[in-house]
Amino acid sequence: MDSIVSKAIEKLYTGERDWDPEKQPNLERYLQRVIHSLLNHLATSDENVIVTAAPEPASKDAPNWETGSPKRDPATDWLVHPARSSEALLAKKEQTALEDRALELLLDESSEDPVLLAVLEAMMDGYATPAEISAAKGIEVKQVYNAVKRLDRKLEAVRNQIALEQSGSADGKRPL
Repeated sequence: MDSIVSKAIEKLYTGERDWDPEKQPNLERYLQRVIHSLLNHLATSDENVIVTAAPEPASKDAPNWETGSPKRDPATDWLVHPARSSEALLAKKEQTALEDRALELLLDESSEDPVLLAVLEAMMDGYATPAEISAAKGIEVKQVYNAVKRLDRKLEAVRNQIALEQSGSADGKRPL
């Protein structure tokens, strides 16, 4: 078994999962649901769980969990993601949209500079130092340093454009 996808297909062909083409004519969608089910089972099965999830606040086990029953391991509390409020989710969505817009503007600003685009691509691939970027892209280290200086200037232009767009949308005007 190489993947969860092959396991889903195997379950379909062995008859462990019954597909009714009349009810679900889209085989791809059916297999997506089978994969989702298999992943859910893997995530919740006892043999595959590293930590247990905190019980629902209204459940009978919640007071024991909160008071530190033997079921709770404080060393693993950091593994459980805290519930995010709708405001936090909205703020995260807005931040992601802003970052995407900034990247779009930066790429537009840099479109006519192939060295700078190569440096940006290397940075997005995780290369951090000029030496790493140079080795990954075959660009001289001095050119990388110069490109980073140009990048700083272009970032300032992007910051100004974003600020202008945000002030325009805050005033009720349509962004440029």
